[in-house]
Amino acid sequence: MTTLPLLKEIGSPALVRGVGYALLHSLWQGGVLALLLAGALPLLRRQRAELRYATAAGALASLVLAVGLTFGFYYYKASAASGAYLASPMVDYLAAAPPTAPVAATLTLPTAPVAPWSWLSATTQALEAYLPLVVVAWLLGLLLMSGRLAGGGSTQANCAGRVPKPWAASGSSAWRH
Repeated sequence: MTTLPLLKEIGSPALVRGVGYALLHSLWQGGVLALLLAGALPLLRRQRAELRYATAAGALASLVLAVGLTFGFYYYKASAASGAYLASPMVDYLAAAPPTAPVAATLTLPTAPVAPWSWLSATTQALEAYLPLVVVAWLLGLLLMSGRLAGGGSTQANCAGRVPKPWAASGSSAWRH
Protein backbone atom coordinates (compact mmCIF):
# COMPACT_ATOMS: atom_id res chain seq x y z
CA MET A 1 0.00 0.00 0.00
CA THR A 2 1.38 3.40 -0.95
CA THR A 3 1.00 6.53 1.09
CA LEU A 4 -0.14 9.81 -0.41
CA PRO A 5 2.74 12.25 -0.88
CA LEU A 6 0.71 14.96 0.86
CA LEU A 7 0.27 12.76 3.92
CA LYS A 8 4.01 12.16 4.04
CA GLU A 9 4.69 15.90 3.75
CA ILE A 10 2.25 16.81 6.53
CA GLY A 11 4.14 14.68 9.04
CA SER A 12 7.63 15.41 7.74
CA PRO A 13 10.24 16.36 10.33
CA ALA A 14 11.21 19.44 8.31
CA LEU A 15 7.63 20.73 8.37
CA VAL A 16 7.26 20.07 12.10
CA ARG A 17 10.55 21.84 12.76
CA GLY A 18 9.59 24.81 10.59
CA VAL A 19 6.14 25.23 12.13
CA GLY A 20 7.40 24.65 15.68
CA TYR A 21 10.16 27.23 15.48
CA ALA A 22 7.90 29.67 13.64
CA LEU A 23 5.36 29.41 16.49
CA LEU A 24 7.98 29.88 19.17
CA HIS A 25 9.77 32.75 17.43
CA SER A 26 6.46 34.47 16.68
CA LEU A 27 6.10 35.15 20.40
CA TRP A 28 9.13 37.39 20.68
CA GLN A 29 8.71 38.77 17.17
CA GLY A 30 5.16 39.82 17.98
CA GLY A 31 6.32 41.34 21.27
CA VAL A 32 9.00 43.42 19.56
CA LEU A 33 6.56 44.64 16.90
CA ALA A 34 3.96 45.44 19.57
CA LEU A 35 6.52 47.52 21.47
CA LEU A 36 7.50 49.36 18.29
CA LEU A 37 3.84 50.01 17.49
CA ALA A 38 3.18 51.16 21.06
CA GLY A 39 6.01 53.65 20.64
CA ALA A 40 4.85 54.84 17.21
CA LEU A 41 1.13 55.30 17.87
CA PRO A 42 1.52 58.05 20.50
CA LEU A 43 3.69 59.95 18.02
CA LEU A 44 0.87 59.66 15.48
CA ARG A 45 -1.82 60.75 17.94
CA ARG A 46 -2.59 63.99 16.08
CA GLN A 47 -2.45 62.41 12.63
CA ARG A 48 -5.37 61.10 10.61
CA ALA A 49 -6.99 57.84 11.72
CA GLU A 50 -6.16 56.31 8.34
CA LEU A 51 -2.44 56.75 9.01
CA ARG A 52 -2.70 55.16 12.45
CA TYR A 53 -4.73 52.31 10.98
CA ALA A 54 -2.20 51.81 8.18
CA THR A 55 0.64 51.76 10.74
CA ALA A 56 -1.11 49.08 12.80
CA ALA A 57 -1.93 47.06 9.67
CA GLY A 58 1.69 47.38 8.58
CA ALA A 59 2.81 45.99 11.94
CA LEU A 60 0.50 43.00 11.51
CA ALA A 61 1.75 42.46 7.96
CA SER A 62 5.33 42.65 9.27
CA LEU A 63 4.53 39.96 11.82
CA VAL A 64 3.10 37.68 9.13
CA LEU A 65 6.21 38.29 7.01
CA ALA A 66 8.56 37.63 9.94
CA VAL A 67 6.80 34.38 10.85
CA GLY A 68 6.81 33.27 7.21
CA LEU A 69 10.52 33.99 6.88
CA THR A 70 11.22 32.14 10.14
CA PHE A 71 9.25 29.14 8.91
CA GLY A 72 11.09 29.16 5.60
CA PHE A 73 14.48 29.42 7.28
CA TYR A 74 13.94 26.46 9.59
CA TYR A 75 12.04 24.39 7.04
CA TYR A 76 14.75 24.64 4.39
CA LYS A 77 17.50 24.30 6.96
CA ALA A 78 16.00 20.96 8.08
CA SER A 79 15.39 19.88 4.48
CA ALA A 80 18.97 20.68 3.49
CA ALA A 81 20.30 18.65 6.40
CA SER A 82 18.43 15.67 4.85
CA GLY A 83 17.89 13.53 7.87
CA ALA A 84 19.71 15.48 10.55
CA TYR A 85 16.41 15.90 12.40
CA LEU A 86 15.07 12.38 12.03
CA ALA A 87 15.43 11.59 15.71
CA SER A 88 15.19 13.91 18.66
CA PRO A 89 18.17 14.36 20.98
CA MET A 90 16.25 12.70 23.81
CA VAL A 91 15.66 9.57 21.72
CA ASP A 92 19.35 9.51 20.77
CA TYR A 93 20.31 9.82 24.43
CA LEU A 94 17.98 7.02 25.53
CA ALA A 95 19.05 4.75 22.68
CA ALA A 96 22.74 5.11 23.53
CA ALA A 97 24.49 2.20 25.18
CA PRO A 98 24.82 2.40 28.96
CA PRO A 99 28.20 3.66 30.20
CA THR A 100 30.74 1.01 31.02
CA ALA A 101 32.64 3.09 33.58
CA PRO A 102 31.16 4.16 36.91
CA VAL A 103 29.29 7.46 36.77
CA ALA A 104 31.53 9.17 39.31
CA ALA A 105 34.59 8.42 37.20
CA THR A 106 33.09 9.94 34.05
CA LEU A 107 32.19 13.30 35.56
CA THR A 108 34.81 15.89 34.80
CA LEU A 109 34.76 19.65 34.95
CA PRO A 110 35.45 21.52 31.73
CA THR A 111 38.93 22.98 31.66
CA ALA A 112 38.41 25.24 28.63
CA PRO A 113 36.39 28.42 29.00
CA VAL A 114 32.75 28.07 28.01
CA ALA A 115 31.70 29.88 24.86
CA PRO A 116 29.37 32.82 25.55
CA TRP A 117 26.59 31.44 23.32
CA SER A 118 26.85 27.78 24.39
CA TRP A 119 23.66 28.10 26.43
CA LEU A 120 21.78 28.83 23.19
CA SER A 121 22.99 25.63 21.58
CA ALA A 122 22.10 23.58 24.66
CA THR A 123 18.63 25.17 24.85
CA THR A 124 18.01 24.54 21.16
CA GLN A 125 18.94 20.88 21.49
CA ALA A 126 16.65 20.45 24.50
CA LEU A 127 13.84 22.28 22.71
CA GLU A 128 14.00 20.15 19.56
CA ALA A 129 12.51 17.18 21.41
CA TYR A 130 9.39 19.19 22.29
CA LEU A 131 8.70 20.74 18.86
CA PRO A 132 6.26 17.99 17.78
CA LEU A 133 4.33 18.51 21.01
CA VAL A 134 4.18 22.28 20.43
CA VAL A 135 2.90 21.76 16.88
CA VAL A 136 0.27 19.22 17.96
CA ALA A 137 -0.94 21.51 20.77
CA TRP A 138 -1.20 24.40 18.30
CA LEU A 139 -3.10 22.28 15.79
CA LEU A 140 -5.53 21.10 18.47
CA GLY A 141 -6.11 24.68 19.55
CA LEU A 142 -6.65 25.73 15.96
CA LEU A 143 -9.14 22.91 15.46
CA LEU A 144 -10.98 23.74 18.69
CA MET A 145 -11.23 27.45 17.91
CA SER A 146 -12.30 26.76 14.32
CA GLY A 147 -15.10 24.54 15.63
CA ARG A 148 -16.10 27.23 18.09
CA LEU A 149 -16.19 29.82 15.31
CA ALA A 150 -18.26 27.55 13.06
CA GLY A 151 -20.66 26.81 15.92
CA GLY A 152 -21.07 30.50 16.68
CA GLY A 153 -21.75 31.24 13.03
CA SER A 154 -24.47 28.62 12.83
CA THR A 155 -26.03 29.88 16.06
CA GLN A 156 -26.04 33.42 14.72
CA ALA A 157 -27.65 32.24 11.48
CA ASN A 158 -30.40 30.50 13.46
CA CYS A 159 -31.08 33.62 15.52
CA ALA A 160 -30.92 36.13 12.64
CA GLY A 161 -34.68 36.33 12.02
CA ARG A 162 -35.76 36.31 15.66
CA VAL A 163 -36.70 39.41 17.63
CA PRO A 164 -36.63 39.39 21.44
CA LYS A 165 -40.13 39.03 22.90
CA PRO A 166 -40.38 42.35 24.83
CA TRP A 167 -39.61 44.37 21.71
CA ALA A 168 -41.72 42.20 19.45
CA ALA A 169 -44.77 42.78 21.62
CA SER A 170 -44.26 46.57 21.69
CA GLY A 171 -44.16 46.70 17.90
CA SER A 172 -40.86 48.57 17.84
CA SER A 173 -39.19 48.27 14.46
CA ALA A 174 -35.87 49.65 15.74
CA TRP A 175 -34.58 46.12 16.40
CA ARG A 176 -35.51 44.78 12.98
CA HIS A 177 -33.18 45.60 10.15
